[in-house]
Amino acid sequence: MTLRVVLDTNTVISAIFWKGAPHRVFHADDAHDIRFYGSPFLLRELAKTLERPKFDAIALSTGVSRVAAMKQYQIKVHMVEPDSVPNIIPDDPSDNHVLACAVKAGAIAVVSGDGHLKTIKEHAGIPIKTAADFLKSLPE
Repeated sequence: MTLRVVLDTNTVISAIFWKGAPHRVFHADDAHDIRFYGSPFLLRELAKTLERPKFDAIALSTGVSRVAAMKQYQIKVHMVEPDSVPNIIPDDPSDNHVLACAVKAGAIAVVSGDGHLKTIKEHAGIPIKTAADFLKSLPE
């Protein structure tokens, strides 16, 4: 059975630029039957986040350009278009798009380090897990 998973933008950025738990999640599809999902909104959010000046230094120090980061995401992630976006997290409306994507994708988990998402713990029966917790939940 394919595990459908949505990665929050902060997890994607950590996965692409550093080698910690988010990186291991992003590459867990090599060993497990995982399919990652995103939406056009999340793709635009990633592009906008990568435009921030701090990513000049990060790209230089890691050797991963913004273009390469976007390509990695686009290769790994299957796009869905949510039917609607709930207003579950009014303090950070972009997080609502993560939830909407997870519902549309029929995800078994959202992987995020975002405080707002971790606080609600689940939405529509879909658990929100840190990268480390998601890795622990994978079969050996």
